[in-house]
Amino acid sequence: MSTIRIGAHMATKGDVSTVPKRTTEIGGNVAQIFVKNPRSWKTGEIKEGMKEKLQAEMVKYDVPIFVHSGYLVNMATPEEELRKKVMHLISNEISMTIQLGLKYYNVHPGSHRGTGEKEGLERIVRTLSEVMSMFPNADLCILLESVSPKGGNIGYKWEHMKYIMDEVGDPRIGVTYDTCHGFDAGYDPRTPETLDMILNEIDKNVGLDKLHMIHLNDSMYPLGVAKDRHQNIGKGYIGMEGMKNLLSNPVIRSKSIVLETPEKALTHADDIKTIKRILKELELH
Repeated sequence: MSTIRIGAHMATKGDVSTVPKRTTEIGGNVAQIFVKNPRSWKTGEIKEGMKEKLQAEMVKYDVPIFVHSGYLVNMATPEEELRKKVMHLISNEISMTIQLGLKYYNVHPGSHRGTGEKEGLERIVRTLSEVMSMFPNADLCILLESVSPKGGNIGYKWEHMKYIMDEVGDPRIGVTYDTCHGFDAGYDPRTPETLDMILNEIDKNVGLDKLHMIHLNDSMYPLGVAKDRHQNIGKGYIGMEGMKNLLSNPVIRSKSIVLETPEKALTHADDIKTIKRILKELELH
């Protein structure tokens, strides 16, 4: 049986090369990181020798790493000066991703800020096209993350992703399915039938081969409420049965599963233990 990849978003703690080892310490074998301060417009840089150091640790511990964009990124912003600033920020983060020898850069498409989905989609296409043209030969994959429909967000429907990917026309674009965000938007993964409907919709619009990562998060709020509040595994409205249903699906298990659950009462290590317990019950781990 092929390895099931499970991990979490990890802090870099000033040295990204420590991430693979720390990932294994919480029971994981895949990780997601920020390459720089996610709340800052200031450009970042990779220290000399860090790529080699990180890659050696990734091989040693067998931990692939995905990069998540910073919080300030909004490719759909109606303010042109801000859009240019966002583009500069994304290009810096992608450049750092490439310099670390990493391939996958996950990003939320953005919010149209009340100007309407059509205009927002067009701005995302323009921004993404311009960014991709800066890295014409890079071994790179931009992952558009499914989002909650709150606050004028674009990317809560798989048709949005199809439009963006078709219009940009670059094969180096894929998607991430966030279970909490999807639940916010009315996509219910709690039964085999409804999960199949979700996966069929992803397949129909972008292709399951373009789905590279699952953000496995429970939801603090009920189906379709659009609050975007993540909850620990089995502790929210998706619940333990919903998580069992997700993890029993071979498509879900074949993708990299990354947690973005709260670390308050429980930790990522606790959530990974819960997932492994579910897999054991399903006789899959």
